[in-house]
Amino acid sequence: MCARILGPGPDAADAAQRTLLRVFEQVHRFDPTRGSAMAWILTTATLQARTVRRSRGRRAAREVEVDALAFAAPLAERDDPRAELLALVALLDPADRETVLAAIGDRPRPQTAAATFRKRLQRALARLRAREAGHGG
Repeated sequence: MCARILGPGPDAADAAQRTLLRVFEQVHRFDPTRGSAMAWILTTATLQARTVRRSRGRRAAREVEVDALAFAAPLAERDDPRAELLALVALLDPADRETVLAAIGDRPRPQTAAATFRKRLQRALARLRAREAGHGG
């Protein structure tokens, strides 16, 4: 079940191990009147796999932020408003970054409906403002 959710690899193995530990720790709470043992174990495996997936997502986001900060630092030192904007945009996730860069003309606009692009841009800019406010900007 963990490999079906996470794909084969160390994350699935970690989730499976967490599942076994959780099952053994909580076996006294199992109630056969509420369902089968297999259903309980598979539910536990699903929850553990989702937890690992969220953790993996947060870990990837931190890595992107570190890469973005390394990219952004030299730009912000130039005392140029465009460089400061690009430094902030570098902190966004890749999809938001591409949307904002397309809006300012640094990237080609995606082949989407105008309303879809405007909505993506609106959301990206809201996240950019939130990130700037969170960094004391």
